[in-house]
Amino acid sequence: MVKEYINHLISENNEKLESHEKQLKGLMNDLDCAKTWLDELHAETNIDKNIFSPRAMDANLGKKTEDAQNNIEKIQQDIEYERSFIEESVKKKLEFEKLLEEIEHMELDTNVDSFSKLLSDLYQKIELCLDCLYNDRTKCKNELKNMKSMIQNMLNLLSE
Repeated sequence: MVKEYINHLISENNEKLESHEKQLKGLMNDLDCAKTWLDELHAETNIDKNIFSPRAMDANLGKKTEDAQNNIEKIQQDIEYERSFIEESVKKKLEFEKLLEEIEHMELDTNVDSFSKLLSDLYQKIELCLDCLYNDRTKCKNELKNMKSMIQNMLNLLSE
């Protein structure tokens, strides 16, 4: 039951991680476009190159350049924000995987301990049966039935 819950948390975390990675890719593309736009605006504001161009008279180029620079800064902030989410999701994924390993190890230890106890109990019952075999056959028979059910229970535990 705990393993299923942790697996559910892992799948939710993986979905979030994929979403943030997609958003990061989109932001990286937006950043490339914004940088290209800024480069084009810088080329337009180059008076030496565009001295005889009517675009050189565009009074809005300074505002457009400032807007482009602000847009690039905002996109870079968004990229850092998404990277922090991705980093957090990766850490959570590692923690969940570690939890799963610990649970599996605990289950293995529990099964080994249960198996050891069962073997010890069976050994004692066999000793009792051997003692009762010639004196009290009914008690011996009952102990053998009891051992049979113990073995069956342990097999059920091991198969889970």
